[in-house]
Amino acid sequence: MKKIFSLLLCLVLLLGSLPAAWAEETTELFPSSVTDTVYNDSTLADLTVESVVYQDGKENIISCGIYPAFSSTQTEGIIDVAYGAEEVRITAQPSGDKATLEINGIPASAGVATAVYGRDLAVGDNLIPIKVTAESGSQLTYTLHVKRVSGEYTLPQTPQAYQASEYAAYARRLASGDLNLALKKDGTVIAWGYNADGGCNVPAGLDNVTAVAASNRHSLALKQDGTVVAWGGRNGESNVPDGLSDVVDISAGQYFSAALTKNGRVVVWGQPIIDYGQCDVPAGLNEAGDVVDIECGTRHMLALKADGTVVAWGDNYVGQCNVPVGLDHVVAIATHTNYSMALKADGTLVIWGTDSNGVEFENIHLQYVKAIAVGSNYVAALKWDGSLAVWGNQYGENVDLGVPLELDREVLAISSGSDCLLALNEDGTVTAWGDNTYGQCDVPQGLNLFADDPTPYSGPSPNIPQTPAAYAASDYVQAAAKVISLGGGHAILNMDGTVKVCDPKNYHGRADVPAGLNNVKSIKVTTYFIMALQQDGTVVFWGDNRDGACDLPEGLSNVKAIDAYSQYCLALKEDGTVVAWGGNYNGECDVPENLGGVKAIAAGSSHCLALKEDGTVAAWGNNDYGQCDVPAGLTDVARIFTCGDCSVALKNDGTVVAWGNNDCGQRDVPPGLSNVVDICVNDTSCIALRGNGTVVVWGNNSCGNRNVPVGLHDVAAVCAGGLAVKADGTIVVWGAYTDYAEELAAEKNVLTITDYTIIYRDGTLKYFGGGPYNEEINQMLEGLNVLSGHYFAVDKVELLDSSGQSITSVAGQGGYRINANIANNYCAPQDGLVIMQVRIGDGATAAGGGQVLECVGLAGEIPVDGKAVSIDFTMPDSLSGQAYVDVFVWDGWDTMVPRANPSQNLSFTVTEQ
Repeated sequence: MKKIFSLLLCLVLLLGSLPAAWAEETTELFPSSVTDTVYNDSTLADLTVESVVYQDGKENIISCGIYPAFSSTQTEGIIDVAYGAEEVRITAQPSGDKATLEINGIPASAGVATAVYGRDLAVGDNLIPIKVTAESGSQLTYTLHVKRVSGEYTLPQTPQAYQASEYAAYARRLASGDLNLALKKDGTVIAWGYNADGGCNVPAGLDNVTAVAASNRHSLALKQDGTVVAWGGRNGESNVPDGLSDVVDISAGQYFSAALTKNGRVVVWGQPIIDYGQCDVPAGLNEAGDVVDIECGTRHMLALKADGTVVAWGDNYVGQCNVPVGLDHVVAIATHTNYSMALKADGTLVIWGTDSNGVEFENIHLQYVKAIAVGSNYVAALKWDGSLAVWGNQYGENVDLGVPLELDREVLAISSGSDCLLALNEDGTVTAWGDNTYGQCDVPQGLNLFADDPTPYSGPSPNIPQTPAAYAASDYVQAAAKVISLGGGHAILNMDGTVKVCDPKNYHGRADVPAGLNNVKSIKVTTYFIMALQQDGTVVFWGDNRDGACDLPEGLSNVKAIDAYSQYCLALKEDGTVVAWGGNYNGECDVPENLGGVKAIAAGSSHCLALKEDGTVAAWGNNDYGQCDVPAGLTDVARIFTCGDCSVALKNDGTVVAWGNNDCGQRDVPPGLSNVVDICVNDTSCIALRGNGTVVVWGNNSCGNRNVPVGLHDVAAVCAGGLAVKADGTIVVWGAYTDYAEELAAEKNVLTITDYTIIYRDGTLKYFGGGPYNEEINQMLEGLNVLSGHYFAVDKVELLDSSGQSITSVAGQGGYRINANIANNYCAPQDGLVIMQVRIGDGATAAGGGQVLECVGLAGEIPVDGKAVSIDFTMPDSLSGQAYVDVFVWDGWDTMVPRANPSQNLSFTVTEQ
């Protein structure tokens, strides 16, 4: 008895703690006994609703499905009633025997129907309150949304008519798996979400598409000419049968694909890991030639015939192929893993299948449905008014995917993934709800399926270097090269020429920076070691000397550039020759004989590139994908990149050439791409920044990396994976970085981003990648600066007379002017302190020494287009000889941190009077 009492008490406490956000007023007390529980119980035990329609003079009573399914704690629900309903009968049963009821403001009896007259209901939403008052006086109000169906609601009455309707036409524009597809107005396809097997890598040039389909790993597109294009997958599901044509419908399952031809025949292909017969079209089905619609489940299939009946085959482990006996008048079908569903001509639903425990799916008996979708553990219904009903069960928990009861826009079509739901809205936008593990809910910014793509941007260009060579020399590139991820840590080349490493686990000893290491001008990091190039042309290593990668070749000196990958190294010498050493598994160390005149090198995963002074490219190493087959006639190259097993060249004219592996489309440079000033690459994709501040991406579309936000421009720097820094120092995020969008949206004064690290315009750093070492990495970054004082530059220093004419000498006691042009590579106006001094006398040289005649500082804002700074001097009497001019740019008198290389190139003669 005590146990029963304890269980009841726990239940009461649980109910007492449930939220009542939808309740108008609640005064429940914490119960102290079973008697108190009944005394204070203001919940409903049961609620049923019926509508009454008169047909042929007779009363026709229709049971109304309530969504969400009624429970004592669900205080808000929706029902739909016919336009011609004469009345709605609401029957409520309080949990407490002595509780009282009010329905629509009128006292009601428990268990007795209360009528709400249909003629009093407006088309659309009508709120009917149901108030329960416990014996104690505590109250709880349930809200019933009674929606009177518009008289315009009609559903196509045959499968053929439904497939020809706008319902089916809109649905063909969406496809959801763990990856998502959408068909744009111009007949092209956009994809995002899970991309492990390339299902999001829409083939280059794909157009004239009329329908899309997707599973969790591969994608299909039906073209206007009746042919099918497939991509992604790994088990033959993308191997479209030769000669397949006249296709009118497509569907994708796990490791298999299906097409329906215009003569009503079903074609299925693929090589499922486990064969449940899903590719075996039932005997006689194709002979009849009367299939109107097909839907692939995970390992089974449904076919809807012209007579409104359904055929199923394949995996039937939980009854997903057990089509109910007598099912007919079906106009649409949907299925996924465990469940199958049919939409009947009267707007009702039939559902079959069970979960893995044998529990049948709950049918809440909706009416007036116009489209359906089925996920792994849920079903979705698009109702007459463009609203959605979503319900299901997983591990005993209700599945609703977070879809609001009330939407802000009418929905035209839906598509279901495993645990994600897509909706095409009436304004052409797309909304996604549910699991976002793979970014499948990150709908591309600006996507609208009814709108034309914007015309190419033709506005002003941001103030960034306008040639590849100039951009490569800018702080955007130079600063990013000093920040390198170690995977769980970072290596930073500080402005003072020292190297700082944060590697909490010190993998392979990479955190053991040699004592006293300084004067470093570049670093390279691999899995096993770190390589540093010093100003004097020497190379220093530390870490794991696997395959002798850290064993410097004897006599190596005069090195001007380095690169490395995994277990091998490259060094470019001042004389234009290349030296390679370490693991030579793919011939990476077999530098071509007589290779000389090299000005840049790039080490790839298994091949190497060298850019020569004459603008040509040499390549060596693994050539399995043609990555070493430099295109004939390739010249005028400004920069080179290795993108996995693909090679990329950026030419001086801003065009791009790629060759080698194309498994992710990394070789598919968009036609007509020009005016490119920078490219960032990873192993499978490329992101290009154009001089006009627009961005173009190609290659691997993992997480929607290729889906550049519509209309993006005024960009000053990019980062592979989906990041753009605008000229105003703010950040735009898409693709792989979407999880950090909120954090990055607040950032300002950003120069560029690399390896999850923000580089601010003052050269300071911030890591945002999360993980267990986030705080430790940021502590290491404090006080570091990667700009090395070079975001300003002293471009030209002149000696002028008082009239502004250029002169080469100054007479004693004569007046003269020093004029310097200060360039701003900072991308925004910034304060600077320009210092000018004149030296003369014994020991004076261009580098320093002698007597300082005068030193003047001029502080002020230097705009993005630079500034001319002039300071007037008067030469003292009785001096002659050679005078030297120094021009410095500092950040201010208080700290005097250099922000430009000093200019000491100007000297002049002082003549005696």
